Amino acid sequence: MHPFERLSKAVRHNLFLNNADWLWDTIRPFYNFALRRFFKRSGLVRIINGTDRVLIPYTCSSLSEAYESQVWKYLMESIRYGDIAADVGAHIGLYTVALANRVGRLGQVYAFEPDDQNFNVLKDTIFLNRVSAQVKLIESAVASRDGLINFSANSEPNAHINFCDDKNGYKVKCVKLDTIFAEKRLDILKIDVEGYEEEVLKGGANLLADPKRRPRFALIELHPFAWPVSGANSRSILNYFSGYDCAILDVNGKPVGDVEKAHWCWMIARI
Repeated sequence: MHPFERLSKAVRHNLFLNNADWLWDTIRPFYNFALRRFFKRSGLVRIINGTDRVLIPYTCSSLSEAYESQVWKYLMESIRYGDIAADVGAHIGLYTVALANRVGRLGQVYAFEPDDQNFNVLKDTIFLNRVSAQVKLIESAVASRDGLINFSANSEPNAHINFCDDKNGYKVKCVKLDTIFAEKRLDILKIDVEGYEEEVLKGGANLLADPKRRPRFALIELHPFAWPVSGANSRSILNYFSGYDCAILDVNGKPVGDVEKAHWCWMIARI
């Protein structure tokens, strides 16, 4: 983190000034102007979980350096030089950049993000970190079919996407993993799609069934609370990984006994 940011945050959270909201509301426009003036081109440095130096756009200044540390560790320990990886639900690109740096010039990371605001930030993140050669950006949702899908974006600026079936959403492009990786291998698969995990897996059924092409490691964020809308359940999702050694863990890396009662957790599959 840049000293300017570090000093600003230290002052902001000073014991005597922490609750002076009137003061921070007055200062914030000047602070944002300074960020834009001095860091628009260079980006802001984050050492994610103490291991990965990632440059982020100045508009993401609120982003902490502690980011899903357990999950990050599992994924980064599994990626290899020359791997082909898919980041489904790439958001602003933290995982994408870290994966791209590890696969190197002989590897490739496919980053899928359907929300146009997130996708624009994702493009900036990739540009700032100079990994464009290793990353293929795809402005699309990943689903069980190719075409269009209805979804709505969370109102928070850096939130993930929430798929929906109501009239509040809008149409975006969607693609199948089987289409993108037809006759191609995929080594690492990371999925974070807010409850529509099974839709992604359905669209990659052929890939996952092929021992020569399917990923040796999959990391999937599960959202059981959202499954009633999509019709998914833990058994139907696990069926896609019947040949894998699977573990379902909470954010602290502890086994989850009943997935359907958990608010959310991560599934780790190795082969």
